[in-house]
Amino acid sequence: MKHTLNEKKKSAFRTAELVVLTVIASTATVFADATSVGQNFGEWAMGQIWWVALAIVAFMAVKYLIKKAWIPCGIFVLIGSMILVVIKNPEKLSSIGEAMFNIIFK
Repeated sequence: MKHTLNEKKKSAFRTAELVVLTVIASTATVFADATSVGQNFGEWAMGQIWWVALAIVAFMAVKYLIKKAWIPCGIFVLIGSMILVVIKNPEKLSSIGEAMFNIIFK
């Protein structure tokens, strides 16, 4: 019995892996502009990461609200929103780092 469950898990993992690789391969052709493939793919990936992070923040906020955990919900939403801003605008992180460097070493 245990052997068949492991085989089912392996089969499900292989199927999920195949689906993910197929999606990546099908969307990668959108960025086939020979001059800036890496930049186009990087912009697309950052957009996808932002949506995934937004979904995680929303899911966790709903989870905390259902449990009526107001303070952890507020803290998580605050930290999550800061992370979303950094994901959307990575230049802000470098400007924050430069400002901290100037404060510490001046």
